[in-house]
Amino acid sequence: QADNDGAIDEVARLVLLEPVVGDVAVLLGNGCLAVELRDELHAVAFSTDGTRLVSGAKDGDVLLWDAANPGMRSGNFIFPERVDGANLLPDGRRLLTIKRDESPSLFDLRTRQRTNLSLPPTGITSFSAPDSIFHYDQDKWLTLYQLTGSALKEIRRDEVGPRFQGGDYYAAKDLLAVGHRGTNRFEVMNVKAGTVRRTFLSPEPTPVTPIWFMDEGRHLFAVGDDAQAQIWNVERGEPVPLPKPFMVINVYRNLTFTRGPVFAVLSFAQEELRFYLNFFDFRKTPLAPISVPILGEPPGSLALSHDGKWLAYGTP
Repeated sequence: QADNDGAIDEVARLVLLEPVVGDVAVLLGNGCLAVELRDELHAVAFSTDGTRLVSGAKDGDVLLWDAANPGMRSGNFIFPERVDGANLLPDGRRLLTIKRDESPSLFDLRTRQRTNLSLPPTGITSFSAPDSIFHYDQDKWLTLYQLTGSALKEIRRDEVGPRFQGGDYYAAKDLLAVGHRGTNRFEVMNVKAGTVRRTFLSPEPTPVTPIWFMDEGRHLFAVGDDAQAQIWNVERGEPVPLPKPFMVINVYRNLTFTRGPVFAVLSFAQEELRFYLNFFDFRKTPLAPISVPILGEPPGSLALSHDGKWLAYGTP
């Protein structure tokens, strides 16, 4: 377990904290659970109702936890390869997993049957929603797929070209963010209308990549090639001031992928050999993070429940 100073040893652990975000208050240590695991966690994710948590590890271990009863493991599944991303589907009985540069798979928790889902053989795959994924072929096409039954259905396809750096699609407001490799600008567009809504130009010369729409599409998280985090007001086209430095080592694992008003992101102070749990509440003005320092290297995965009451992270 963590010591009194917050230091964590080198054993891989799953840490579950409750509660995390109250009315701006952050209470760490209440209902804190630290569980030793065999290998580094690459993915943690909560079910949509917040009652269960899934963790995926480098060695292929996929574990299911009962968040309402910390320490109660409700499932243990062995995959033949590492798991880079995992989501519990809204039906509560199936798991969608991805491994970078490979096709995703669908896993039935009751029958333990695993189905590989067909995607182009090359490219980059990431989640857009619990049952939706992006696929970029690293040449020309960005495609959004949604799980229908036991197959992926193509929802839309956009020609973004070889300079596509990253992006996100928020279906509720039909917003697509597209970054361009090697530039400090990115665009937000309304996909169905096929029109660019706004072009964003970072005040820093470093190339920037849009990552995730938050706060129901009102804000957008981005990160520069220098690993510095950025938050943008989508309507105003302006960056939100953040403390410096705000370094994010691996944004795809160190950010809570929630669409609501509360989210968390990990930052790393390399010279201090510590990381920070930073909580943002978009209902508060001005927007400022509540930061909790913890000694050690940053976790390999992070997840926040949809109600903002639980945070889980997996240590390296």
